[in-house]
Amino acid sequence: MVGGVEVMAIRWDFGFLGGSVGSVTGATVADGFERATRGRLPVILVTATGGSRMQEGMASLVQMPAVVVAQRAHARAGLLQVAVLGHPTTGGVFASFGNLAHVTLVVDGATIGFAGPRVAEAMAGRPLPAGSHTATGALAAGLADAAVGADGVDDALSRILAWTRPNDRAPVAVSASAPGGASEDPWDAVQRSRASDRARAEAF
Repeated sequence: MVGGVEVMAIRWDFGFLGGSVGSVTGATVADGFERATRGRLPVILVTATGGSRMQEGMASLVQMPAVVVAQRAHARAGLLQVAVLGHPTTGGVFASFGNLAHVTLVVDGATIGFAGPRVAEAMAGRPLPAGSHTATGALAAGLADAAVGADGVDDALSRILAWTRPNDRAPVAVSASAPGGASEDPWDAVQRSRASDRARAEAF
């Protein structure tokens, strides 16, 4: 329960193998989304991960699309997803389902990005720009809706859930078509998401 609302909470433990996602972890996360869809519950993702568990090879990498399939089915059911990107959030989780929630919060001080900053710097052959791989940088780049302190996450989640009242909503029919029935150009959706007047959760 978060703010009096029943949710499906999926939380990473960085203390166990760097919060990496292997085959069992991926199946567990996908199952969480599927159970939430059946129970019509919002999903809260709280990440702290280095990404895919590379020692498992392809068994780990295929968890990215496997979880996304379950995540998209949950979204098509008209149910809320909130991601809280903690320290660190990198690799396969950041590159897939960690970036697909309806609302994304970043925790102040968190390292955020695909390749870790040391790897990115080594590949670039030069120092990274200021703000790279930081929560502040992710927010400035439009990759997140708000930054919160670690002690403010519960309050932020409660406020988001209070706004949306997800448990009171009837199922929503989601169409891939734009108004008028025409297929929407994906670039138009990207441009709308970048609009300066887009509503953002800046009150945290």
